[in-house]
Amino acid sequence: MPKVTPVHLSPKNFEKMRVSYAFQLFSNDVVKALRLYKELLTSQYEATEPTTSQEDQPTDQSDDIATWSNWSVTQY
Repeated sequence: MPKVTPVHLSPKNFEKMRVSYAFQLFSNDVVKALRLYKELLTSQYEATEPTTSQEDQPTDQSDDIATWSNWSVTQY
């Protein structure tokens, strides 16, 4: 993807404070590239819909807060 580097996905210490990385990560070029990849994948694989949707699953705000407080990019 254009402009996306490992630093954008797994920033270290002071890199986390760089606003320019966030702007680059959510730039129009990256959005266009993601849409293009989605179109290419859906044209190659017809049945690409998820088996369940977020709407089907009950949400609990306390679960969401716990998940986000423990979330780290490096885990993925």
